[in-house]
Amino acid sequence: MKKYPKPKKAPQESTAYAAPIHDPELVFGIVGPIGVDLDLVVQNLISALENMKYRCEKIHITELMSHRKVRNSIDTSSYFKRYNSLIEAANQYRRVAGHPAALAGRAILKIQTIRKSLTGSIENPVRGTAYIVRQFKRPEEIDLMRKVYGRKFIQLSVYGSPEERRKVLIEKIKRFDPSPKKDATCEKEALQLIDTDHEQKEDEHGQRIAEVFHLGDVFVNGIDKREATRTIDRFVKALFGHNGVSPNTDEYGLYIATAASLRSIDLSRQVGAAIFSTQGEIISLGCNEVPKAGGGTYWSDGSTEAFRDFEVGVDANHDRKTEILFEFTSILAKEKMFASKINRLSDNSIYKLIS
Repeated sequence: MKKYPKPKKAPQESTAYAAPIHDPELVFGIVGPIGVDLDLVVQNLISALENMKYRCEKIHITELMSHRKVRNSIDTSSYFKRYNSLIEAANQYRRVAGHPAALAGRAILKIQTIRKSLTGSIENPVRGTAYIVRQFKRPEEIDLMRKVYGRKFIQLSVYGSPEERRKVLIEKIKRFDPSPKKDATCEKEALQLIDTDHEQKEDEHGQRIAEVFHLGDVFVNGIDKREATRTIDRFVKALFGHNGVSPNTDEYGLYIATAASLRSIDLSRQVGAAIFSTQGEIISLGCNEVPKAGGGTYWSDGSTEAFRDFEVGVDANHDRKTEILFEFTSILAKEKMFASKINRLSDNSIYKLIS
């Protein structure tokens, strides 16, 4: 009788689960425009985390920018010059490193150094520890932090209106040193600092607060101290699973608007909007979606063939911008040729040409 080998038993699936970690290592990244009270936000965050039995390590990126190839010195002769020199030093660091997220890399190295001093290895996380990194200025920096730390990285975006920040900066400029300063000069410097801090379009290695601020996980008022304290306390409690914390109307509105944006597949960017009543009731939702012939919009489960940018394969906005740029450069070229001809003509010839 022929014998057959016994069939192998299927491997048993393990029913054991990894033990939950209640005190994971956390990394908080601060993003905020000039003029908001970052010291207040950081201190409130530390207090809230300490209430959760966490120890905090503060990391100030401006203290990590020293390098033999970065030759910019910090000019402390005035508030205006000090801040501008700090910006330029950071820009030069990115320029020398050849990467827009270089300063985030320095923050990661600092975290590894702290880890090694406490655990003996750069790879072993320090449980019950929160690193507070102040502050990030570019979206590439946030991307890198999220890739390295995943959901353990949390961005705090600190806000304040331009008018409120202008007033704060004027006072800081005035009080930086005892030298007399004109009000007009202080206001001019404050406005220039706000503009430079917002987005340095002329420098590819410059700051990009405008492109990173909206990526926040929580938004904190950097002018109103009581509101800042309340927001951070609520957020930290919710982060650690407190069931008694629910979103306020602004937070819920942001959530709904973000959900609405996911419906759009615009090739340039997806934008959602939500209109709420004063009682927090949803009135209307919308996003930047292509209208459908005959009314309505296209849906992925609709029976009508879609003709959005995605299906057509062309971004109409981008094409129109290209056309405008081409037309503009063509006009400039013609103006230059005309000016060149004018320079070669005599006064009598010019009069005939104009008339």
